[in-house]
Amino acid sequence: MNETENIELRSEKIKDILGKAPGGIIRYGIGIITLLLACLFLAAGFIPYPERVDATVRVTRIGADGIELSALVPYRFAPRISGTTPVVVRLEGTTAKATILRTGDETVANERGNFVRIVLLVRDAAPGPYGPKVNMRGRASFTLSDKCLFRYLTGWNKNI
Repeated sequence: MNETENIELRSEKIKDILGKAPGGIIRYGIGIITLLLACLFLAAGFIPYPERVDATVRVTRIGADGIELSALVPYRFAPRISGTTPVVVRLEGTTAKATILRTGDETVANERGNFVRIVLLVRDAAPGPYGPKVNMRGRASFTLSDKCLFRYLTGWNKNI
C-alpha cells in the first residue's frame, strides 16, 4: 500500500463537529424560511397584477354626447382590446373613464413603430378650468388583464 493513500484529511475535532445534529437555530431557521416561501406563494394567488398598455390620445371632436378621442395603441396589443376593455383617459387636469367606439379602423406606421388607431368616447369628464380643446393631447391606459401573480407565473387561466 502506498503511503499517500493512507492519509487522513480530517482531525478528530472536525469529525466530532460533522457528526452532531444541527442545532435549534438551524432546524427552526429552515422551517421559518420554508414557511415564508409558502406564504409568498400563497399571497401570489391573491395579489392582482394588472397588465396595462399606455397610449397617446388626441381630442378629435367635442360634442353634446361627449369628448371623442383618437388613441394610437401598439399593433401587437390591438387584438387584445375589445369594446369591453376598461380605459382611463388623462387630459390636462382631467381623469375620466372612456368607452371604446371603434377599434382597428386604421393602421399607422411611424418612426416609433406600428400602431392601430382606436376611437374613444369620454362622457363623464370633469373639465379643468379651461376645458378640453380639439387637438389637445393626453394619455390613455387600457387594462388588458387583471390576473393575479400566480396566474402569470404558472400560466393558469382557470377562475379561482
